[in-house]
Amino acid sequence: MDTVSLTLRDYQQAAIDALFDGIDDHRCQVLGMPTGSGKTETAAGIIVRLIESGLLPEGTRPYFICERITLVAQAAERFHKRGF
Repeated sequence: MDTVSLTLRDYQQAAIDALFDGIDDHRCQVLGMPTGSGKTETAAGIIVRLIESGLLPEGTRPYFICERITLVAQAAERFHKRGF
């Protein structure tokens, strides 16, 4: 995967680690974060980790849900820059 480098804040990485630590017991999880905490970058980190770990089966797609079209456009632009 040819992506732009991803640098996460400590709390973003901790959230991702917690999700993956619990994935054996709880396959479906939801991560909520406050405004301005970097949800899109955290989601990108989750997607990269899913791909690198082999937990994202071939032909499947992760979902990033937004409540506004403008947020979808912003997320799509950031994800596109990362190569996915």
